Amino acid sequence: MKMIRETLQQIEEQLAPEAFLQVKGETRLLEEMATLLQSSTLPHERKQTILGCYALLTAAYAKHSKLSYQNPELAKEIIDGDYLQSFYYEYAFNHGERELVLYLAPVMKQIQIKKLEGKPTDRLLLNKMKSFVDKVDRQVTYEVSRTS
Repeated sequence: MKMIRETLQQIEEQLAPEAFLQVKGETRLLEEMATLLQSSTLPHERKQTILGCYALLTAAYAKHSKLSYQNPELAKEIIDGDYLQSFYYEYAFNHGERELVLYLAPVMKQIQIKKLEGKPTDRLLLNKMKSFVDKVDRQVTYEVSRTS
């Protein structure tokens, strides 16, 4: 999907080259998020930023899901996941998505707790992102109809 490729390329250009990281998320979930965003009335740049935030968080969670004492690259997975999650904050704030960060904060804590408990979390972030996009989309539609 073009939107996903463009977003991932934009992110990877902004990542520190010495991190040697590629942002890879669950393809099916990224496609679902991109489809939702494409059907929204948000400006293209904002859609791309929201998709980028989602991709960064899912990539960070994927790195952290590989944590086990048997993993010979345990330290690298922790550092990579932490870097991607901290880069999410930088990326979101640099692109004016403070509202998104505040909206996602509670679910991010829920995901961490559920992961510690060994419970599945794959759709928690996606569902919260969907509700954010719906909320913002309704705000944009309301504001446009009010000014017409």
